[in-house]
Amino acid sequence: MKSIQYAGYSILKDGTWKFRTATDQKRVFQLESFGEAVYMIGIKPVETKSQAAKELLAMSYMAKDQACVDFFVQHAKDENPFKRSARVVKITVPNMAMVELTGAQVKVGRGALGRVYPEIKMTPRQADEHREAFNAKNKDLV
Repeated sequence: MKSIQYAGYSILKDGTWKFRTATDQKRVFQLESFGEAVYMIGIKPVETKSQAAKELLAMSYMAKDQACVDFFVQHAKDENPFKRSARVVKITVPNMAMVELTGAQVKVGRGALGRVYPEIKMTPRQADEHREAFNAKNKDLV
């Protein structure tokens, strides 16, 4: 496996920022040929994108631009294998009344029959509260 030797970011045509790494200059040129604005520098060889982001932070690359520093910090993940992340429960809700009831932010998805169902991501505790509120509201209808 080749080591990552270039790291930085690129800005896509739609304005989206992407964290980028490359093992050689060919990849940098390839990104430029896609029409992206590429801002990458050479770093000491590392194995993962997270290590590359940490290396950029250690080098103080773009340190004067707080948005860049925050962007690199997002990609410098803790590599502790024993650290537990928050568990997320994904609930598919068949109607918008539930969404209005909870005030949840909705990302729309499609069901097997082409129906549009919103997807709501929440923790198990939020899911329990959501279920209780929905059942309490609909208890009067039964």
